[in-house]
Amino acid sequence: MSWQNFIQKLEKDFRISGLELEKKTGIQRHIIYKIRKGITSKPRQNTIRKLEEGLNIKIDDTDPDNLLYSQNLFDKDIELFNIDGNSFPIVSGIEHPSEIFVPQNIIGKITLPYSKKVNCFAIIVTNNHSKGMFSYNDKLLFDIDAKPENGSIVACRLKSGEQFIRYFRCLPEDLYQFYSPNVHEEPLSVKKNMIVTMYKAVLAIKNI
Repeated sequence: MSWQNFIQKLEKDFRISGLELEKKTGIQRHIIYKIRKGITSKPRQNTIRKLEEGLNIKIDDTDPDNLLYSQNLFDKDIELFNIDGNSFPIVSGIEHPSEIFVPQNIIGKITLPYSKKVNCFAIIVTNNHSKGMFSYNDKLLFDIDAKPENGSIVACRLKSGEQFIRYFRCLPEDLYQFYSPNVHEEPLSVKKNMIVTMYKAVLAIKNI
């Protein structure tokens, strides 16, 4: 994927315009324009650093044909890609955020840049889908001990048997709401006592 497509993908993933990207990163408008139009084939290191700092991501461009970025979802103290990776069990490959299997069978191992070693598991996305949250080969790491907060991404299983990965929000009267960026999908509100398990995503490795 070219840097031109990479910038467009970032704007789509973070739901920001070129003007908002300029405000968040401090990158001048004409520089963003040249990258988006393919005039600049690869930005300078200073521009890449501003992208990383402004969007709280780490860009891995070691393979120009397989650009990656990592997004630290909640722990600002972790320096992505600059710590020794730890090995975590892969418990599922998902095709759709409403068709997952939260920890049951280990189907493999993966090394990810997260400092905590225990009570964590990974899920790999095996297909693109319309929810706008993840794409093929994205990797999600969940920490069983992390407490979900409003705006967190969680893997959840209900007593009804339904399982999904969605954003989480607390509502009054012991209600929880789960929603996705897809405006055409109705949020799901459930009572707290209907939830069997709920795990918070702590790291997302985006495959661009």
